[in-house]
Parts: sequence; C-alpha cells; structure tokens
Amino acid sequence: MKMLSALVVTFMSSSLYAGPLADKALRYVPGGVVVLEKADEVKVRTVNGTIVEIEFDMAGNFDEASGGDVDLDQLTPENGVMSLAAAVNAIKALGKTPVGEWSLDKSALKGLHYDFEGFENGVKFDYELDAKNGSLISSHIDD
Repeated sequence: MKMLSALVVTFMSSSLYAGPLADKALRYVPGGVVVLEKADEVKVRTVNGTIVEIEFDMAGNFDEASGGDVDLDQLTPENGVMSLAAAVNAIKALGKTPVGEWSLDKSALKGLHYDFEGFENGVKFDYELDAKNGSLISSHIDD
C-alpha cells in the first residue's frame, strides 16, 4: 500500500506542471544545460560555466531565479522582463557597482525585481531594481 501511495503522489505531483520544468528553464538560459531538476527548481549551467537556479510555482510558472556571478550568469526572462545583462547595465548606468550574487524575485509590493549586492566606498550595499523598467527601487547598506 505504501508503494501505491508513493506512485499516486508522484503521478499527481508531476501532473500539476504544464510541461517538463527543464524545458521551461532552458527558455530562460539560452544555450544552457540542465544539471539538476527537482520538483520545483532547475539548476542550469550557462554557456559561461556558471549555475543559474530557476524556481517554479506549483502550476509550473516562473517564480524566481538566482545566481552567483552578475557578470557571467545569463538569464533571459519572458513577458517584458529585463534580461540579467540589461538589468546589470541599467544599475551600472545609475552609478551602482553590482558584484557576485543576484536574484530575480516577485513580491506583492515591488512586483518583479532584481536584487544585487555591491560596494560603494568600501561599504557593502544591497540594490533592488525594477525588472520591467530598470528603475532603482532601493539602495541601502547591507546589514
């Protein structure tokens, strides 16, 4: 009976998604290769050899993405959302210096936005950038 329950749960879980998550994730990372697929996330190796993690909600829709290298990671979201490269260029044009880790998140108050880390005068900062129009949402010292 336990085996049957596990099979039913597995079948039900996989049927919640509209299609294979790996295929969806690869639309966001052109030329990438899937290195790990879980129930709600996919890790993709970019053509530059870095890893981008993409998470999906229960319906299989994009939820968030993250990576460890703003200069080498690649992410090309859909539906009018800026690519990672465009977001990095936009925040640099504002005089900010993004380095290292980044994420593309959704929130009720801010909508889709990129989170970056950076330094100003040797002090670590966090930046939030609107992922649709490239405007700076916030810039503050990282606690």
